[in-house]
Amino acid sequence: MEKTAFDARYQEYLAAIEDYLNSLFAEKPHWADLYEAMRYSVLSGGKRLRPVMTLEFARLCGLDWHVFSDSRRSALHG
Repeated sequence: MEKTAFDARYQEYLAAIEDYLNSLFAEKPHWADLYEAMRYSVLSGGKRLRPVMTLEFARLCGLDWHVFSDSRRSALHG
């Protein structure tokens, strides 16, 4: 795979992961202090390599990685 194709796919995966993580913190619960600490920890960058590898592995195995992204991205939990 050439670098430009890799970079494009990587950016697409990152966008899907970021959308999912942001959707988890769309509403503010009554336990706001803990919520804010969790939100900060999860949404600060640098923790995306495993989810990207999971999506790429799914694609390499012939699966449509969008299925994971569309069904609450269950493959990204962990």
